[in-house]
Amino acid sequence: ASTAAMAEEVAVAVAEAAAPPRAVDLGCGKGRDAVYLASRGWSVLVVDRQRASSSRLGAVPELPYRSVLAVDNQRAFLDHVQAFAARQGLSSRVAVACVDLRTHRPGCVPRLRELLAPPLQLVSLARFLSRSLLDEVVALMPLGCCVAVHHFGAGAVSLKSGRPIKGGNPDSCGLAAGELAARYAGALRVLLDEESRSVEGRPLLSFVARKESGGEAVRAGAQR
Repeated sequence: ASTAAMAEEVAVAVAEAAAPPRAVDLGCGKGRDAVYLASRGWSVLVVDRQRASSSRLGAVPELPYRSVLAVDNQRAFLDHVQAFAARQGLSSRVAVACVDLRTHRPGCVPRLRELLAPPLQLVSLARFLSRSLLDEVVALMPLGCCVAVHHFGAGAVSLKSGRPIKGGNPDSCGLAAGELAARYAGALRVLLDEESRSVEGRPLLSFVARKESGGEAVRAGAQR
């Protein structure tokens, strides 16, 4: 499924929400998805973990009515996102801040709790995956929030090395078909769970689901 198709699934769920729509884009990279959301009327906040950007930007700023918090770990990507947004005439909807998303680092989970506080209608992870991080995200995000994951499938190889992407890392290797639906069964209501192929022929999985149970149910499901 394309970003647009996933966005349509989320739009249906967001339309039911009483609170103003707000989203978090984790691992935003160069901003393709964040800028797409901005073009749809959201305001985007890009978050990086590097100390220099943290001292420069300080606390996460307050955002207007529709807001997207886009998160990444490289300053260069954040600069690219801002330049990309400017070229599209969307600078007023894009801001940046700093977060380290590695769950083994002190302060990550409390920071996530702050970033995922309600009102929140969407958490997006596109071509970025950490299962341990995703477990925390799904546990912490409020009831009614959607999570959208668009990532390489199991067996997808790097175009540079020809080796499986993150093949030696069970936390971030490619997704198996139906993996996320099974991992969060009982906690998330699946809206979209599809397999497709990239233009290079690599397997891709698109998953959109809405949270319907609390954090303990999420953690129990992830441990099965």
